[in-house]
Amino acid sequence: MARRSTTSTLAQIIYIDSVIPWWVSLTLAPILYFYLNSLAVMPEIDPKKPMGHLQASMVYCLSYWLRYVIPLALILGSIRSLLDARKRVSFFSDIRTSPYSKSDLFATVSWRKFEMLVGQFFRERGYKVHETGGATDGGIDLRITASDFKTYLVQCKHWKTSKVPVNVVRVFKLVKSIRERCESISSSKPISQLWRS
Repeated sequence: MARRSTTSTLAQIIYIDSVIPWWVSLTLAPILYFYLNSLAVMPEIDPKKPMGHLQASMVYCLSYWLRYVIPLALILGSIRSLLDARKRVSFFSDIRTSPYSKSDLFATVSWRKFEMLVGQFFRERGYKVHETGGATDGGIDLRITASDFKTYLVQCKHWKTSKVPVNVVRVFKLVKSIRERCESISSSKPISQLWRS
């Protein structure tokens, strides 16, 4: 049985919006407001076209409320994006300038903050980082893109012990070999042939 979503549509819009750059969200908010506001015009009643009136009324009702909801979600998502970026930079600089040993600091950091540290490490080296995170990430914690547009998959492991189990290394090698195989197939054939083979 499929699991029900526990988050609202507005929360999902804010989350998606927090992933895209904040300035894109702030640019889209007024554009979408004015566009939806132009659609929120009470339709004229024409008794000869009842279906046209019904369709225009639906557009009016939707755009009337969405002109407030969508820009608000975009603004809240951009604020969240800015706060997350500030939190990452602050946490990374705190770890970097801490007088304590790095091994002691890493032992106290949660796995989510560890992924955040690794992502910030790559951001400061010029990579674009997309944090996948969560239980359904397929073993991929970060997708990083270099300036030459090559994408790398990063799997972060944060254990208190110093030994990594063998099965984890095997899974990582399997994912790597599958990805290399997919890249070799896609580079040797056009996309249209890939769907047929």
